Amino acid sequence: MVNMCSANCISKVIRDAKAYIYCHNFHWSVRTCPGLDAPQHGSLSTERATVGTEVLVQCDPGFILENHTIQYTMVCTDDLVWNDTVTDCAGK
Repeated sequence: MVNMCSANCISKVIRDAKAYIYCHNFHWSVRTCPGLDAPQHGSLSTERATVGTEVLVQCDPGFILENHTIQYTMVCTDDLVWNDTVTDCAGK
């Protein structure tokens, strides 16, 4: 990846694989979805938040999610929002 971008790309946004890359203050940056907090008594499979990233939300043993499942997957969309929300884990 390029360390510095040219002055004529200041406002240029390009699509690179599954991440939106843009030039800001002469450096390339990646636009991401907002960070996620793991559910209490649970975990997230990754801290990455680039477009297309899939995050597995799961509960610790002995706990289930509010929707009565053990795990589900969330995706960072092209609009830079998650397609779902993190719900809490509760004891069985």
